Amino acid sequence: MACAEWDDTDIFEGLMLDAADRLICGTMSNVFIVSANALKTPAITRCGVAGIMRQHLLAIIVDAGIDCEVADISVDEALAADEIFLTNSQFGVLPVRRCGQYAWSKYPVSRRIMELAAQNSVPECRI
Repeated sequence: MACAEWDDTDIFEGLMLDAADRLICGTMSNVFIVSANALKTPAITRCGVAGIMRQHLLAIIVDAGIDCEVADISVDEALAADEIFLTNSQFGVLPVRRCGQYAWSKYPVSRRIMELAAQNSVPECRI
């Protein structure tokens, strides 16, 4: 239903906020942000869907010794992030290149997560 809010074919995904304007997820994905090489994903406690790929990646990330905070994320915090990536069971891990007027062009942490996912049975992440 949320995907019906736009008809621009250049838009791949929309981001969803909760009633307090906190980032929750995409319309068909979960979201991770990277700031100063630290990973964070929204807490899915009040709304949203904790997808199977999100759960799988959180386990992979922990097994690799990488910290990932599960907490509230404001829109401003997300847009100020060094990287943002999306996850779902159809495409694995997908770095975000642009969100409105904000753009990202380097994805070292996202690529590392993609490599870890590919090594852990997520063929969509083979790069």
